Amino acid sequence: MSDRIAVKQRHWVYIMLHWLIGGMIIVLAVTGFYIHKPFFTLGSETDPVMVMSWIRWTHFICAAILIESVLIRLEMAFFSHFDADWRDIGPSRKSLKALPEALSYFLFLRKDHRYWRKANPVMAVFVFPLMLLFYAIAILTGFALFEGTFFWELTNTNSLFSWVYDVFGGQQGVRTWHYYLIWVFACLALIHVYFALLRTLSERDRTFRSILNGWRLVPRKHAPIRGASGRKKRGK
Repeated sequence: MSDRIAVKQRHWVYIMLHWLIGGMIIVLAVTGFYIHKPFFTLGSETDPVMVMSWIRWTHFICAAILIESVLIRLEMAFFSHFDADWRDIGPSRKSLKALPEALSYFLFLRKDHRYWRKANPVMAVFVFPLMLLFYAIAILTGFALFEGTFFWELTNTNSLFSWVYDVFGGQQGVRTWHYYLIWVFACLALIHVYFALLRTLSERDRTFRSILNGWRLVPRKHAPIRGASGRKKRGK
């Protein structure tokens, strides 16, 4: 009998939100680079195509989708009826206790680690909280730079977010923060992929595949696992 069993750990809603958030970050990065330094134009000098207007519109729409997606994911982490998983993806007593062991494992100082259901303790304690902090900074600086109106033109970003310029040192400071956050998100994303890839290659537990179909191999003693559908199938 195999000592591991395939268990569905991720609901399809979480998988969809994961890829939606990741996709929006990629689009925002590409459009943000273009807004910072346009690298192509269309049309002629006498009849230019308004590429920048379309890029800025796309950037704003994707930012709105990202904000809503993150809020939905946070709400589900605490209040979902099928998998309220905040203890598995955020700081908790369990993740703090397992943090030294996880750090040693990812730094190749030890060959094994205790079981964790979703995010490893390093992601839960450091990476995800940092992502949320930088999300908040990106949203604030983005709205400050938007210079548009809200609520049927009853107010505008100059009134609502003027204090952001004071916090970040004026308009140029806001632009600098907003631009360099692209590189911060890129680094955090690479860390996230590294953790998943290392676990997949070293343990052969289908961690990388689980973000596509929700199924992962776990030690038999930990199955069935609370969350998602709770279904399990025979591992190969």
